[in-house]
Amino acid sequence: MTKRQKACGTVTLIRGIYNCLVDTGNVVDEDKIKRLLAKENLSPKKINFVINTHGDIDHVGCNMLFKQSVFISGQDVYRGDIYSPLTDNYEIEPDIHVVSTPGHSIEDISVAVKTEKGLVVVSGDLFENEDDQENGAWKVFSKYPKHQVLSRTKILKIADYIIPGHGKIFRVK
Repeated sequence: MTKRQKACGTVTLIRGIYNCLVDTGNVVDEDKIKRLLAKENLSPKKINFVINTHGDIDHVGCNMLFKQSVFISGQDVYRGDIYSPLTDNYEIEPDIHVVSTPGHSIEDISVAVKTEKGLVVVSGDLFENEDDQENGAWKVFSKYPKHQVLSRTKILKIADYIIPGHGKIFRVK
């Protein structure tokens, strides 16, 4: 299997006390992101937090739209040009936590959100899509497969739903 695919990472808006955007899409997604935010009566200036699950360009390509946001990426929290270390299970607000989930890259993070329907985890490429266990898609792009197996197991134990890096939300079986 060749390491090549169309770059089209998921972008997830989480509305709570703060407006959070998990991943910012590909560099060609700028107009689409602005249009979709406008449908939610938001603009890039109204996004309080941007959480980058990892550094692939199809997940961070439109970061430049959110210059006023707090960025959570890799192992750091950035407020303008000031950064502090990111701790595991970092609380953005009581129902939104950032957790370390290395595997696809060593600095991968996921976002766990308590909702009325259960715990939703926005996982980035920890899970490529719902079928990636059967088709092995996650293994092709994993830089640290042993870590990824552990992180996937951790998330599967706690999540009711997963929003993968390249597919629709799915219910954990």
